[in-house]
Amino acid sequence: MSKSPQTPRSPGPGEVTSTIGAQDRVRGDLHVGGCVRIDGVIRGNVDHLDPHATAIVGPRGHVSGSIRVRNVWIEGQVVGDVRADGHVEIAPGAVVKGDIAYGTLRLSAGAEVNGQLRCARAEMRADES
Repeated sequence: MSKSPQTPRSPGPGEVTSTIGAQDRVRGDLHVGGCVRIDGVIRGNVDHLDPHATAIVGPRGHVSGSIRVRNVWIEGQVVGDVRADGHVEIAPGAVVKGDIAYGTLRLSAGAEVNGQLRCARAEMRADES
C-alpha cells in the first residue's frame, strides 16, 4: 500500500515572522523573507525574498496584486494571480479572482476561484525536458 503525501499544515502563530494587521493598509509591493500573515489590505504584489517564503491571507485579508511565494493559505480575498511552487490552500469562503499555479492544491468546498488552475510541478517537468 502506497503512502499518500501529507498536506503541509498552515504555519502556527510562532512561525509567522510578520503581520499586516486588520487595521493596516499597504500600497506597494511586499517582499517576504519568512512567513507573513495578511489580515489587512495590500494593494500591490506579494513576492518572495527567500525560496521558502510563505503567505497567509486571513479571513479579513485582501490582496489586490499577484502573490508569488513557496506556500500560500488563503482564507480572505485575492484579486490577482497566485504562483506557489509548494502548497496552495483555499479555505471555505475564500475568493480568488485570478489564475493559480501550484505544486499541491487543496480547494475547500465553499471557496470561489475565478481563473485557471495549473500544476506548477507539471510546468517545471516540461521545462526540464
